[in-house]
Amino acid sequence: MHETFIWFYLSIVEKYSPDIKVIDISGNHISPRVCEVVKEILTKVELKSLKMANTNLKSKGLAMVCLGLAQNTSLIELDLNYNDFGKTLKVIFKP
Repeated sequence: MHETFIWFYLSIVEKYSPDIKVIDISGNHISPRVCEVVKEILTKVELKSLKMANTNLKSKGLAMVCLGLAQNTSLIELDLNYNDFGKTLKVIFKP
């Protein structure tokens, strides 16, 4: 899917679909702009599953998702497989 469509779709979900439980955007390369909407969804929607495998997620986007996760109490499944974070996780989750 085109990144702009994903952004638009997630923006609609955030505003008009508070009952949605699963979002799967796996296999689509996403930008920090999309991750900003994901962060907002994580803080406002009682999401149970977020699948972002193989999305070419980079450090800036990952940081935004983590900000949303810090405020989320409903998520029970997070799939970030097949993203190459390198040293990013060590920086974000530094003890």
